[in-house]
Amino acid sequence: EGIKKYKDQFGLEQTLIDKEQAKYVPPTETSLYIDGLVPKTVYTFKISAKYPNGWGPEYEFGVETSIDG
Repeated sequence: EGIKKYKDQFGLEQTLIDKEQAKYVPPTETSLYIDGLVPKTVYTFKISAKYPNGWGPEYEFGVETSIDG
């Protein structure tokens, strides 16, 4: 999920929300690349591992995209 707060051309506070999506990384991969992110937007990522008997603990962190996206 990504959230961007900004002021429009009239000086009014606006909020843009890039909806939440689920991505699965196969066990043979060590990274995930995400295209199409909105510039200057804070994205929250939640990561957890899947085990044979269920999901492990969830780790959450946020990052902000650069002005170029």
